[in-house]
Amino acid sequence: MAKPRGFRTLFDLTGPAAALAVVVAWAAPALADGGIPRGYNMLFEPGNPSHVVVRSQYWGLFDGQVSSPNFTLLCSQAYSGQALNADDYPTVVAQGGRILVAAGFGGLNVSDDTCNWKMVDQFNGESVQSIAPMDSTGKSFIVVTVLGMNGGVVSKVYTSSDRGDNWAPVKGTIQMNVSVSGVGVAPSDPKRIYVVGVVINSGPRMIAVSKDGGDTFTMLPVGAMTDYDPTQIAPLSVDGIVPNNPDTLFVRADGGDMAGAMSPDELWVSSDAGMTWKKTYQPMMDLPGFTFTPDGNSVLISGPMEGILQASLADAVAAKSGAFLKIYSGQVWGLAYNDGKLYAGNDDYNMKPSFMVGVSTDNGKTFQKVTGKCDVSFPTCDASSTMQSVCLEQWTRQGGYVTDYLELACGQGAAGAAGATSVGGAGGVAVGASGSVGYGGTTWASSAAGGTPGVVVTPLGGQGGTANDLGGYGGSAMHVGVKSSGCSVGAPGTAGSDQTTWVVAATALGAVVMRRRRKAVQAG
Repeated sequence: MAKPRGFRTLFDLTGPAAALAVVVAWAAPALADGGIPRGYNMLFEPGNPSHVVVRSQYWGLFDGQVSSPNFTLLCSQAYSGQALNADDYPTVVAQGGRILVAAGFGGLNVSDDTCNWKMVDQFNGESVQSIAPMDSTGKSFIVVTVLGMNGGVVSKVYTSSDRGDNWAPVKGTIQMNVSVSGVGVAPSDPKRIYVVGVVINSGPRMIAVSKDGGDTFTMLPVGAMTDYDPTQIAPLSVDGIVPNNPDTLFVRADGGDMAGAMSPDELWVSSDAGMTWKKTYQPMMDLPGFTFTPDGNSVLISGPMEGILQASLADAVAAKSGAFLKIYSGQVWGLAYNDGKLYAGNDDYNMKPSFMVGVSTDNGKTFQKVTGKCDVSFPTCDASSTMQSVCLEQWTRQGGYVTDYLELACGQGAAGAAGATSVGGAGGVAVGASGSVGYGGTTWASSAAGGTPGVVVTPLGGQGGTANDLGGYGGSAMHVGVKSSGCSVGAPGTAGSDQTTWVVAATALGAVVMRRRRKAVQAG
């Protein structure tokens, strides 16, 4: 289940600063703006296991089919976020492919076609902290909210049975001043609800337990305060509830990886519906991945410093020392089983084989790529859609997804425009499977950043490249003509007036690439 934003965002509280050496040990280098897209969650559509939505802290959501590497970016601006900020927005996929995102102060945001997004305005201005499914059909869901009031906070629980169109508060109430951050419903008993949070002002960690569908809640502590540092804000999430046992659940305390802090997470377990707790595992740092094996007999967890670890359910519940054993050593963030296969999320930089989402048919021993950062495109949407109005700029701008990844990291440029005259030849040469193709370049003229020098078959040039291209160069061989500004279509090429050779063009391209790389290093 998705990791919560919750308490930390509401009160602007974070954990301690991370040790730089530890962070550098596993973090891939940041590019010009924002961070690396990583597979924190793989969310599959109920009834349609081929449809998957990948949630990343940076950039937003990636939508696609497991049978094809071609995914589309749904930038987080579409649901009140910021693509370049590391935000944890719990997300679910409903029947029919509807996507619902709990965006904190941005409310609950919904899309049925990935192009158009709307906010569900039924929560009285409350911050929507988390969302979770209540059944396996993708029709019923539950959200938890927080509202500051009279120097404290009030947390509430809402449910919906129509894919999130309408919401109603449950009868039961949460203890005053418990700021909730996560929720889960037992797969074997939809009336068993667990809500987790923290008492404000360095109070204890708490869980609200309902056995009657939210009509009443019993408040219980999550472990003794002597077993953790209450001054270190660690929002809680319900990682998993054993599929055939509503009394056994795992809760994660997020040590903090949102604002530079990378304190270790903690994984806790209760086998008696929250009455007593044991710390079953503490990683070196982040631990975003959790899943049960399809037979329910084992638990898998993952993190960038942990790889994938596996323990028998019995040993994990008993908090047996050394219960979790490494089965995969690569960096892994999210985990999910779907249709009998194990899916893992990565950052597509350090792991071999490289992928943003990979799939394993041998329970995590080996993985094959499903999709990577270089396979992402922008969705085809109407001009009036949310995606076009708020996300296209994040895709195309300098420092956007195209320039940071498709061009700079993947070696792909944007396509050049067609030649203005019938004698204008193709100038650019594709780089990789989907590299840039410029038109109308002269001999050795470069068509686009990320493209290789172009070769023209006629002495007359054509038109320059489109946005984000350097543009095609006109003129006869060994001459440089008019090029585009880099932001718009270049003028038709004309013969160069001096003996400027291909060296000039190659040098200009190199300067652009070096400027982008310097900017990336400075920003990183």
